[in-house]
Amino acid sequence: MRRAQRMAHETACAAVEAFMTAPTARRWLHRASRFACGALLSIAIGSAHAAVLAEQSAAELDEATRTRLLQFETDLDAALVSASDAASLWLRGLFTRTDDEARAHDLATAHRLAPREILYLASLASECQVDRVPRPAGCAESDWVAKWVSVDGDNAAPWVLLAARSLRIRQPERAVADLVQAAGKPRYDEYWNRSVDHGWTVMRRAVPSRAEDASGVLLLWRTEPLAATAALQVLCSGGPVEASDEGRDACRRLAGGAMSRADTLLARRTAAAVSERLATDGADKTRARRTLDDLTLAGRTCGSWLVQEAGAQERRAAVARLQAWMTELATSDEASACAAHAR
Repeated sequence: MRRAQRMAHETACAAVEAFMTAPTARRWLHRASRFACGALLSIAIGSAHAAVLAEQSAAELDEATRTRLLQFETDLDAALVSASDAASLWLRGLFTRTDDEARAHDLATAHRLAPREILYLASLASECQVDRVPRPAGCAESDWVAKWVSVDGDNAAPWVLLAARSLRIRQPERAVADLVQAAGKPRYDEYWNRSVDHGWTVMRRAVPSRAEDASGVLLLWRTEPLAATAALQVLCSGGPVEASDEGRDACRRLAGGAMSRADTLLARRTAAAVSERLATDGADKTRARRTLDDLTLAGRTCGSWLVQEAGAQERRAAVARLQAWMTELATSDEASACAAHAR
């Protein structure tokens, strides 16, 4: 059922994604980042990693791999129906794309069962950062974004979500203050790096018959929400924040740091695009453009490698190679892990 819902949701988003992969928009989000269709007028727009890059469409998967992927998803849906442990509920929440209430409930329950797992809190905060009417009960339990800020003090990402919320409730001065806080943090981490390895462990346990099917990693790569990155792109793309000298400076400083140390290639590319646009010096603009080009090439290489491994004939060897990548990803970042493993 969830697979059918997700397919319907992705079909509805196709027109939006087509725009995002057009040449102008691609300067911002060259990877196929999916904006939530119902929230296009909201500042905090939800986005997700795509299974492949915009340049590596799903059509490039051969028929056998597509069949395996669909079967993996079907088997996983069935296995997670009766889930009760924190890790499985978290994964089910990520994979439930169109039922807001159920998704928030699962993520909130996972956090309640394992409150020290920062990954679950980050996923919950990202899910609940867009106002919905009615508001899902799991989101209404607490101010999850503020809680993420309180327990992850040196991380810029939750502060970006706070800034998006401040602007959404028409408090631009507060949004600028939040971005100033974000710009002073040494890290930019949405925990996507940890979610892939963690999710794969849960998937292999839930569906042991698929433990040596590398195609399942594609499901994880397109599932984890990256709400802070989407919010950064919107906050620093004109409007009241950028109209402020202080806000523009905060965007410039935040993007300058994130394009070299954010946990995902998508976040780094978004930050590099912001840096290029806001640069006042020709050399800085050229440097940001070069960084964006390099990150785009790295993303294409990694995406092609992932698709290749997903369809590899020697499945056990492919899983071993992907596991090495995911293990490094869990303690490093996507750019480093891809540079070390994607060929």
